[in-house]
Amino acid sequence: MNAWIAFDESADEVRRLLEIHTTLGGDAKGRHHRLEVLNKSAILLITAIWEAFCEDVAADALEHIVTNLSAASSLPKELKKRIAKDIEADHNELAMWSLADEGWKTKAQSRLTALVTERNRKMNTPNSQNLDEFFVKAIGMTKLSDSWRWATVSPDKAREKLNSYISLRGAIAHRGKASASVTKVQVEEYFAHVRRLADMTGEKVNVFVKNITGKSIPVFPGKVRATGYCRCERRACVGRNRNMYCYWRNGLSPWVRKKRLYWQCYDQKIVCPRCSMRHKRGHIGRLKVCGVPY
Repeated sequence: MNAWIAFDESADEVRRLLEIHTTLGGDAKGRHHRLEVLNKSAILLITAIWEAFCEDVAADALEHIVTNLSAASSLPKELKKRIAKDIEADHNELAMWSLADEGWKTKAQSRLTALVTERNRKMNTPNSQNLDEFFVKAIGMTKLSDSWRWATVSPDKAREKLNSYISLRGAIAHRGKASASVTKVQVEEYFAHVRRLADMTGEKVNVFVKNITGKSIPVFPGKVRATGYCRCERRACVGRNRNMYCYWRNGLSPWVRKKRLYWQCYDQKIVCPRCSMRHKRGHIGRLKVCGVPY
């Protein structure tokens, strides 16, 4: 999916901010007030990445639907209703003829551009309510946020956590407030939460699209170096109820591609079986991190 390639590339910038924070402030606990600007910048960046991902995954889905359907009658019911409203609101008495032949495909695709423009004009934020509405309007998929569940987290809790961080982003960006400190821990938790939501959102959209077209949205091979199941020792990957099938893109470091781990499994801190120190699973055997490197 183009959305995933863009998301992973942008997520590298968040990791870079966290690395700079560690380089300047170390790993010691406690507040580093002079580095708080990095934390606030990361909150803004994560929110922008999340919003862009949702728009990109909707665009991928709509393109896939339009490409793989031969008749407008097979479009999702909600999407047909939205297109019908657009035609009804058009004062041109010949507007309905724009759907003739392949015209319905152009009409369906043009809706997404209009929706994104409308969102930008109204300065809507990518919270749960706005995204639920956006996906209904964009591809006819209802109740997106109901799919946000994992382990002990319910959709309500997932929505509440996302919305609280979106509000924090608004305080930083628009109202000049955010007088309360923004910590590195908050950044890491928000980043992890958005990664989980992106997983759930991508999966929900892909199932929705496959049910309509009979085909999953492809991951474009020119951007992917390797694929396969996560190689962690767990029965189910972190935050999921099964072993995850993964895609490792070209831009990732050789080390990350070699480890073949789902991102949450890679980032989970464990007691290293080699050096007995506590660090990320993905850093087992890594020079300058693991006490017993390969």
